[in-house]
Amino acid sequence: MIYNIFLGFMCYSASLTLGICTIYIYLFFLLSALSGGLTWGIKYSDYGSGGHPKGLEDFQLIALFVTCGFYILLLFLTFRALRRFRTTGGVTGLTPVDNLWEDRLFRCCVCCCNCAVKTANSALDKEDAKKA
Repeated sequence: MIYNIFLGFMCYSASLTLGICTIYIYLFFLLSALSGGLTWGIKYSDYGSGGHPKGLEDFQLIALFVTCGFYILLLFLTFRALRRFRTTGGVTGLTPVDNLWEDRLFRCCVCCCNCAVKTANSALDKEDAKKA
């Protein structure tokens, strides 16, 4: 709960200043909250946080899934808005930027995924040929 209040303050600060560094710090804290929530849920799924053998209650699991879902939604919307903000030139709009590092990273990830899919398809085709 305290972390969510901190994220709210960071989001408000980033929206007031529109500083790229502040937005990246907010995204970093959002990612760390998401990973922290998921690792906490995985760790205590078999036994409770107090060492009880019961594990997480159903309500706790639902709350964890909903919270992580909102974190993912916030990440998606913030990354999309940040990309649009940077490509249109920021606050002044005078220096639009093309070929952002995020776009290059995304293109690289898509290329790697395509290569992995092609490799997996060729391996599956070879297995199918052996069976036939």
